[in-house]
Amino acid sequence: MADQEQHQQQQPQEKNGRGGVSERARRIQRQLQWRRARGADRAFALDVGGHQLEAIQITGGETSGLGTGAIVWDCAVVLSKYLEKNLKSFQPPPASIVELGSGNGLLGMVCALFFDQAKVVVTEQAPLLPLIHQNLEHNGTNNPRVADVEVVELNWGDRNEQLEADTISWIVVSDCVFNNAPYDLLVDSLVLLAKPETKILISIEHRNHKHEDLFWQAMKEKNFGVETVSREDLDEDFSADDIDVYFLSPPPLVPLAAVPITTLA
Repeated sequence: MADQEQHQQQQPQEKNGRGGVSERARRIQRQLQWRRARGADRAFALDVGGHQLEAIQITGGETSGLGTGAIVWDCAVVLSKYLEKNLKSFQPPPASIVELGSGNGLLGMVCALFFDQAKVVVTEQAPLLPLIHQNLEHNGTNNPRVADVEVVELNWGDRNEQLEADTISWIVVSDCVFNNAPYDLLVDSLVLLAKPETKILISIEHRNHKHEDLFWQAMKEKNFGVETVSREDLDEDFSADDIDVYFLSPPPLVPLAAVPITTLA
């Protein structure tokens, strides 16, 4: 795994267009159409795959014990729209999906809509579980697949025998690597849940490069591989220069024959 600067996408070479407006300027204009502070909104609506989801939010979550997960963050939108754009390329489709740090449940609901044969499990800490259930009920009336999403309480780093026993096709993570997030516990959960065949899809907004470095170093020490999704594969409108999407691959299981065995006399 390379260093942090290799994980971050290089800015595309800018070309001036009509009136001297660069591609980057037009890209930023498109981003500003959907990127804004939404923490004070009662809900956030997102159209995906011909469906409209409305994620109910709780304002002031960071000061009321709910943390940052009670509202929709841009990383969840970028990752959702990436899935929508590339849906046909995911073959075979995942049979099971687990989301870590689900927040208010938006990304998990998107996964349930797109992969209608998959078992979808969203996980979060206890304080946010009522909000997730509220959103599943709110959206499940018009989208029956959403109502099938399972909700599991999980603190990063904790053991969960049922999840660990399952063979998980995908683990999805959105905006869980930031200043105050316990990246080491997130890594622990990825190690506990991922099998060699599991794909891990994670979106990161680049805020604190030092904190990201620590996350990537921890992943490197656990022998995870990483591939940065090309910006060309992201949605043209619902993408951002400071948000990247990555596929992580767990290390293969070590064959028993390759493990040194010491025979005690």
